[in-house]
Amino acid sequence: MVRAEASGLINHISDFDSFHFDRHAELAKPMPEPRPKGLGGMDFPRHAGFYMHLWAFAYSKTGDAKFAHWISKMIEHHWKARDLKTGILPSNTRGSQAQTATVESTLSLAVSLLESADRLSEGDLKQQCQRTGREYADAVLRLPHRPGEGKFLASFPVKNGPAEQPDYGEPYRYGYGGGFTADNAALLLALHRLTGNSAALHLAEQFAEYYAKNDPPPAHEIVRAHVYASVIGLFADLYALQRRPSHLQQADRYARLAIERLFHHGLFRGATSIDHYEGDLMVANLAYNLVWLHALKASSGLPVPPNYFNR
Repeated sequence: MVRAEASGLINHISDFDSFHFDRHAELAKPMPEPRPKGLGGMDFPRHAGFYMHLWAFAYSKTGDAKFAHWISKMIEHHWKARDLKTGILPSNTRGSQAQTATVESTLSLAVSLLESADRLSEGDLKQQCQRTGREYADAVLRLPHRPGEGKFLASFPVKNGPAEQPDYGEPYRYGYGGGFTADNAALLLALHRLTGNSAALHLAEQFAEYYAKNDPPPAHEIVRAHVYASVIGLFADLYALQRRPSHLQQADRYARLAIERLFHHGLFRGATSIDHYEGDLMVANLAYNLVWLHALKASSGLPVPPNYFNR
């Protein structure tokens, strides 16, 4: 089944030469070959990372060369699209969004590439994943973030560069595609775990300082469950790495707020100020991080892996 899913991802590819793809794809039948001309597509870098991670797993288990070929082609596709000044990738490579570089998606792809490299045996493909993932990660870390003010760089116009009118994500909000908030601070810790990069750890700590000094909006405003999950996960992961009691205390503070505001008659609401649940509000991430926090507080020795699912 996993091999079939990995093979089926080729249905997303709309151009075999450029490896342009669409995150939307036909599920019921294979796309025709050769591909029809004029296909569009949203080739978000973060989705490319998801595909490559699965292909790397499939290649490591089967040795099927097509998976290695697809990974290499996908890496080349995005590498050609990066902003040469900053190294950050556009939201997608066609249309108006090709003019906007996105920090979140670049970081997500960087982590996926480095995780893919860990799946692969020594060789050119592993080195390609490692090299490209590190390049994207370094590009993100060079950008001007202001976490002390709750301003995390999310995107900027490529033609102007990041110094001119950058778009900063709000620390407790979540729009489609996300801003550079606790979700991505957690990915910085993934990057640190994968590479030992101290700059990634330091920036994640700066984000955590903001959340430690501030409170989420009051319960009558809409804050998604996954936002609470991400903040809890950020502090839980910092505690797992550094064993500072203050990190555990902050994780517990946000956990209590999440339970007080979201838990209702045995179920979690999807967000504050709403009375229903939706899957895309990511209640599962909140449940996972509450279990992770409980395991840390109990010093049970139970190995609960860090939660880097939300990307």
